[in-house]
Amino acid sequence: MKTTDDRDRRVWAAILFATGHADVFGAVRGSPRLHWRFGDARLEAEGWAEEMGAGPVAWMTVEDEIAVGRIRGHALVLRSILLPAGPPPASC
Repeated sequence: MKTTDDRDRRVWAAILFATGHADVFGAVRGSPRLHWRFGDARLEAEGWAEEMGAGPVAWMTVEDEIAVGRIRGHALVLRSILLPAGPPPASC
């Protein structure tokens, strides 16, 4: 995965989607906190798969900032985003 310098601090999130269910729209689970490293987001997602008894995750890199894992009935998405540039506003 792409690395960045301190000006472009990249964080990662894991998101779980149900597949093949017409009544389910959107994510069914997501990271409650962002991760600094891709590997940490992947471990979180693989932990969900283990909790579900879904077996091993088949991972595929879609592009530098997105990876997709497939398990029975679900897709796991690892996505990165850049933190805002500069310091946080004083009102935060």
